[in-house]
Amino acid sequence: MIAIRILTVALPFVLSFFLLPTSTKDVVSTLYTPHTVIVIAFALIISVMSFIYEGRNSSLVDLLIKFRPSPIILLALAYTTWILICSYLSPMPGYAFLGSPFFEFGSIAIISCLFIVRIYAKYANVQAMMRMLALITIIMAMITVLEAIGFRPLASLVGSEKTAYPAALIGHRPHLGGWFAALALAPIFFYRKRVPDGWFWSWLTAGLIGLALTTTSTALIGALVGLLMWVGNGIRSRKVLPLLVLLVFLGSIKVLPVVSQTIGHQMGHGTTQFKNLASASTVETRLLLWRSATTATLERPLIGWGDETFAYQVFEHLKPSDAKTLFREELGLNHEYNVIYKGFTYYITNPKADYRRTGSLMYVRAHNIVFDELYSHGALGFLLFISLLITVLWWVMQRGKGNAFFFLIATLPFCIFMLAWFYIPTVAPIFFILIGTMLADLKSSSRFT
Repeated sequence: MIAIRILTVALPFVLSFFLLPTSTKDVVSTLYTPHTVIVIAFALIISVMSFIYEGRNSSLVDLLIKFRPSPIILLALAYTTWILICSYLSPMPGYAFLGSPFFEFGSIAIISCLFIVRIYAKYANVQAMMRMLALITIIMAMITVLEAIGFRPLASLVGSEKTAYPAALIGHRPHLGGWFAALALAPIFFYRKRVPDGWFWSWLTAGLIGLALTTTSTALIGALVGLLMWVGNGIRSRKVLPLLVLLVFLGSIKVLPVVSQTIGHQMGHGTTQFKNLASASTVETRLLLWRSATTATLERPLIGWGDETFAYQVFEHLKPSDAKTLFREELGLNHEYNVIYKGFTYYITNPKADYRRTGSLMYVRAHNIVFDELYSHGALGFLLFISLLITVLWWVMQRGKGNAFFFLIATLPFCIFMLAWFYIPTVAPIFFILIGTMLADLKSSSRFT
C-alpha cells in the first residue's frame, strides 16, 4: 500500500519532466515513446500490485464472489472491451493497438489511462497529490516563461527547427497549452472547501500564466469558461476575487506574449512566434478533417477504423477539391499552387513562381474528441464513452451539493481543448491522473468500486 501511494505521487512528476536522450532529439523517441511505455507499465504493475494486496487473504474464487462493480466500472469495462474489439477488427490493427509511429498512443495506452483513473481514485493521497500537481505546474510555468522570452534550456535534449515554442517537455506549443488546460483550474476544485493558501495561489497563477503564453485558442476558451463559472459562483456568494482573477487573466492573454517578445528582443534572443488568436486558418482545416471523419464513420459506423489510423484515411474520404484545399490551408498556400497528391503525400507546383515542393501531411487523429471517438470506435464506442462520462458526473453529483459544479470548472478547460485536439502522450495521462485524484477527494467515507 505504501509503495503504491509513493508511486502515485511520483508519476505526475515523471510524466511531466522525464525525457529519454536520443541522437535525433525528436519528440517521438525522446518524449512520446517513453511516456507511453511509462503509462502502460505503471497501469499494469500497480494493477497487479493492487490485486495481490487486495487478495492477500482470499482465493481467486472469493475475490470474484465479492466483486460488486459499480455502474462506472461496468461501463469502463464495456468501453475497454469494445475499443479492443475495434482495434482487432481495424484495417491497421497494429497502429490501432499500439498507436502510429508519430504519437504511439493507441487503444492500449487509452485503456491504461482508464486503469490509472481507477488507481488514483482508490489509492491517491489527496494532500500529497495537491502539492505535487501544484509543484509541476509551477515548474512547467517557469520553463514556459524562459522559452517565451527566447531561452532554450532544453534545446540540447529535445526539439527541431519545426518546434513551436514555448514547448517545455511537452513537445509542441499547442500541446503545452493543453497540458496547462488540464491543471490550471484544478486548484479551484480542490480548495472548494479548503482555505486558499500559498499553494493555491501559486498553482492557479502558474497555470494561467502558462495558458496565456501558449496562446492555444481552445485551451484559452476552456479556461475562460471555467473562470466565468467561478465568477458566477463568486457573485452569488459575494466574493470579488474570482472576478479579479478573470480580469487579470484577460489582460495577461494580451500583455504577456508582447512583454515576453519585447524582453527576448532586448536580450538578443530573437522573436518567439505566438499564435495569432484572430486567425481562422486552423478552423478551416479542422472543418475539413471533421468532414473526412464523418464520411469515414459512415463507411464503418459500428466498429470504426481503430485509434491513430486517421492519417491513412483522411484524404481518401474527402472530395479531391477538398483534399487539395486541406493541403493548401495547412501549408499556407493560395489557389495559384497546383496540388497533386496520393494519400498523405503531396507534390505542389506554381509555374508563375517556379515553385516545387513535395512531402507528407499526417493527421494522426481527427482533432476533435467527438469525431475521433466516432471514427476510431464507431457509434457504439461513442455511446459507451458518453455514457461513462455522464455516469462519472452523476457519481460526482451524489457526493454532495456543489461538487459537480467545481468538478466542471476544473475539467472543462481540457475538455474544450479536446474539441480541437486529441490524445497526446505527454498531456492526456496528466488529465486522467487529475480525474482520479479528484474522485479520491470526493470519496470521503464512500467506497468507489
